Amino acid sequence: MDKNRTSAPHMLVALDHAVAIDGLHPLPGPDGAVVQGGAHSFYRSADGQIDVGVWQGSAGRVSITAYPSDELWHIVSGHVDFVSEAGEAQSFGAGDCFVLPKGYSGTVEFSDDFRKVYAMSPALGAA
Repeated sequence: MDKNRTSAPHMLVALDHAVAIDGLHPLPGPDGAVVQGGAHSFYRSADGQIDVGVWQGSAGRVSITAYPSDELWHIVSGHVDFVSEAGEAQSFGAGDCFVLPKGYSGTVEFSDDFRKVYAMSPALGAA
């Protein structure tokens, strides 16, 4: 088992927010725009319900419809602007910490140097 990605009980897992992110993939945005994003997961709980890691993305805007998870974000670099489907705007930058709640719908615009530490439940792709 990779020492940085474990579900072993009673083992502390250090996160390196500067970890290299391999395999960026496209995230669809409004009007055909695409953001490239990728993650490095450091921890997934034994039941697969909690995932903790680092995500980075290129500049751009994506649409979210009924986000499938509750997710804690701690922004390491860059900034992000949210506009909910109700039109409420919120902005966050480096050092900010907040929760993106399950079910959120709206648009998200990332700066070109965006990076976050995340903790989500349930983990995306969890059975």
